Amino acid sequence: MYFHHDLDEESLNSNHQIVIVAASLDDSTERIVKYLSEKDIPINVLFFQVFTLGSEQLLSRAWLLDPVHTQVSAATAPSGPAEPWNGEFYASFGESATRSWLTLCNMDSFALAEGRGTQRLFSYLSQATGFG
Repeated sequence: MYFHHDLDEESLNSNHQIVIVAASLDDSTERIVKYLSEKDIPINVLFFQVFTLGSEQLLSRAWLLDPVHTQVSAATAPSGPAEPWNGEFYASFGESATRSWLTLCNMDSFALAEGRGTQRLFSYLSQATGFG
């Protein structure tokens, strides 16, 4: 139970959106984003720029595609059966002066953030892989 509501396993994680935040975008990536959007994959790009006005800094933003279309794609249930899971796991890793990607690649494990969601994920990974 989260926020005093039971989670429906069938609809959990069924309406994600991909938002790329960037100052600029190359032509190839723009074509890919537009192609995926035409296939009703909820993806968009949010451009930002910083301007200086006197002693103040201003932040502007602009969407590549109409954000309403992306939200409708995310909220609309896909037609047909869901694709089967391909068995791959992914992790998001923030590189910094004290954490390098090369070091992580040479390790056989890495730490996860604490919390109920992480515990459930780790439990699932343990069951799926036999590790843990």
